[in-house]
Amino acid sequence: AYKDERQDVVKDLLGRIPESLFNTEDVRKCYPLLYANSMNTVLAQELTRFNLLLQTIKTSLLKTASALGGEELMSVETEEAFNSIMAGKVPELWLAKSYPSLKPLSGYIADLKIRYAFFKDWVEVGSPAVYWIAGLFFPQSFLTGVLQNYARRKKIEIDALQFDFAFFEKDLTDYTRGIMQRDSCVLKPPEDGVYITGLYL
Repeated sequence: AYKDERQDVVKDLLGRIPESLFNTEDVRKCYPLLYANSMNTVLAQELTRFNLLLQTIKTSLLKTASALGGEELMSVETEEAFNSIMAGKVPELWLAKSYPSLKPLSGYIADLKIRYAFFKDWVEVGSPAVYWIAGLFFPQSFLTGVLQNYARRKKIEIDALQFDFAFFEKDLTDYTRGIMQRDSCVLKPPEDGVYITGLYL
């Protein structure tokens, strides 16, 4: 019975993570690498990292399920991941390929699904009018891309630029509450710069 319970935990996790990886080749065709738009490069980099994380999680869970079912021996790496799962913690194996997170396992999986939805929205609907900066693996690359776009459009040196901020009184788009692009009150990006959400000060 205990063995069945452990298998159910692993199967439940497999059922909760996104099924499909992003097709980065198709994405590159829709969002080609352009000198004038660094956001396409940011998207490609983010999806590559996300696919690697998803693949790591899936492979880990499938190996754990196979070991629990007696189909293969449980390696040290798989056992460590399984022990973390049963303790409600995110396995170190996953965190090595992950965005920074201090959430327990249940919160991590919920957050993973939200991030997946954010990128899926970006790919299917188009570049966001509002970017969820907290949902990115590497926000620094995104911010550099914002500066590059402005510098190239205005034909000025990027080193001469610095960020300025204006704050809105309400959330424009909140991916953590399921408010996606198509639901947002913001339909167009600003003429210069970007709208972001998820910045904590």
